[in-house]
Amino acid sequence: VSIQRDYRDIITKFEMQPFPEELSRNGVSLLEFENTINEINRLLQTAETIDSKSIFEECIGCLTFFSIFLFYDDKYKKCIKRITEFIERENQSLYNPKGITWINPVSNGFLKIDIII
Repeated sequence: VSIQRDYRDIITKFEMQPFPEELSRNGVSLLEFENTINEINRLLQTAETIDSKSIFEECIGCLTFFSIFLFYDDKYKKCIKRITEFIERENQSLYNPKGITWINPVSNGFLKIDIII
């Protein structure tokens, strides 16, 4: 099952398409599915929102010829790590026991989320 990226907005997010029938056959509820998609979308929105912290981090990066990022993770990188940790946690606690694995969308540049059943 693939969940495609929603290109209608500037911020990267994934469409809330009709609930995949394959997931319900394996015991995943609509609420569990929606919670997972909504949390991934929330984390992506946090990563891509431009705020004073991200502007400051980029200015410091320019001043240090971006060498600071060898030792310090910026806001975007921290959010990407949180997405990875969230998907791993959801897989271990919720989806893997039901025979389902969510593939991290970082691996394909956030084009889609693949769900292996």
